[in-house]
Amino acid sequence: MRPIERLALRSIVLPEPLRPKGSYVPVRIFQGTAWVSGCTGRSREHGPLAGVVGATLDVEAARQEAERAAINLLAALEHGVGLDAVAAVVQVRGFVRAADDFADHPAVLDAASNLLLDTFGPEIGTHARTVVGVSSLPGNASVELDAVIALR
Repeated sequence: MRPIERLALRSIVLPEPLRPKGSYVPVRIFQGTAWVSGCTGRSREHGPLAGVVGATLDVEAARQEAERAAINLLAALEHGVGLDAVAAVVQVRGFVRAADDFADHPAVLDAASNLLLDTFGPEIGTHARTVVGVSSLPGNASVELDAVIALR
């Protein structure tokens, strides 16, 4: 099954990719690898979910934002190279704007990882991952993702 069909099974339609808010490109392709720039959950209708996980936001709200960020990442990838060109999701990095005592960062990013696994299947979608807590993110976002993708 194609990745776009797997997304449709979850009733997910990829949005048009958002324009960068800086001097960079959403996807940079070099020697068979796509480097996907940081994505938050912002959309044309609203900014990213602002807040601090563990203080003003709970884990479930942050998980939903991580999934929205992953949808934006997939939209950038679809527009840049096409999801069918993905040979492997190599690495995902997640940044969680979190309270000093928050320690459940992996649970937040699991929502994004699960979407990537569902979209590409385990052979292509299984990836290495780093998740870190940070004090701020662009637009006061609560979650940001980037990824390294091997291409066919």
